[in-house]
Amino acid sequence: NELKNMNYNITLVKPIFLNSIDEDTLYNLSKTHDTFVTIEDSILDGGYGQKVASYLSQFGKKVINLGLNKEFIDGNDAENILKKAGIEKDILIDVIKQNYKK
Repeated sequence: NELKNMNYNITLVKPIFLNSIDEDTLYNLSKTHDTFVTIEDSILDGGYGQKVASYLSQFGKKVINLGLNKEFIDGNDAENILKKAGIEKDILIDVIKQNYKK
């Protein structure tokens, strides 16, 4: 809502299947969107976001993947882990603002 209030025209897509991408939806979105942001709830390496990035690369689209690097995380609470991964409201809004073409 915050981004809509600032006149950012964004689309939120929740994947139906985690093991495969919906190529039809991504193809249709690639016609009207220049930049895509994926949010992993786990490790980036080999994740859903990389599949999206690989598919969209054939259309020259920019894809930003947010999530955790493959490393051992010791003694962090969930809030710090999400912040480190860039999965925090303010960080996400900044990423979108920095990469959005108006």
